[in-house]
Amino acid sequence: STLMNRSCRLCHGSDLVELFDAGALPVFHRLLLSRDGEEERFRFQLSLCRGCSLVQVCEPVDPELLYRYYNYNFSSWKAEPHRPDEIETILAHIRPRRVFEIGCNEGLFMHELREHSPLSGVGIEPNPVSGHMARERGFTVISEMISPSVCERVVAEHGRFDLVVSRQVVEHVHDLDSYFECIKMVLAPGGMIFVDTPDSEPAFRVGDASVLREEHCSYFTESVFTGLLRRHGFEPFAIRKHNFSGGTLAM
Repeated sequence: STLMNRSCRLCHGSDLVELFDAGALPVFHRLLLSRDGEEERFRFQLSLCRGCSLVQVCEPVDPELLYRYYNYNFSSWKAEPHRPDEIETILAHIRPRRVFEIGCNEGLFMHELREHSPLSGVGIEPNPVSGHMARERGFTVISEMISPSVCERVVAEHGRFDLVVSRQVVEHVHDLDSYFECIKMVLAPGGMIFVDTPDSEPAFRVGDASVLREEHCSYFTESVFTGLLRRHGFEPFAIRKHNFSGGTLAM
């Protein structure tokens, strides 16, 4: 059915159709603190934009509820065998001196990039545990959600950056226009961005519903993700696909 009074977060078109409505579900990755604890539930309704083909959650959970109160480093348990290839891809196009990473986690990606190219790094990371680990690696970490006001402050204090990194973040973003505005604010003239995101196309092809469990707002394929980047003035120099977390698309 056509969704009324809704607009696509990528192209802002109004031709959205409901794929399915799973009703009210708890947050997938959150454990109860006690056996008799109550789970807060949120509506999970998936739609498709017939204008740009983005599959998206209409009413995503507030990111403050999802990400602000972690008490562990969410990324440390998950091996990333594709990370060396991503770093090699970056270095084939730029030798960065100043890096800004959105969702830097424990600072491991900037740390390994620094082993190949001396650099200074600033990260955005609201998770206090991960942010502390990144600081111990010598990086400046802003413990807030990214926003234009935060980026204004970063540029005033640190200048602009020749490389902006966004790994496994954009799929969680509610306001894509604001997100790319932030990237442009911190990016130096002639700079580059490196972005990776889950590749939903393999799961869509075989009907694998487990791709929906990650609390994402948007589910990208290569063509849709390329369209998103071009909409905001970026042209991919390289496109890589990795066998990570069900499929990862990097540009």
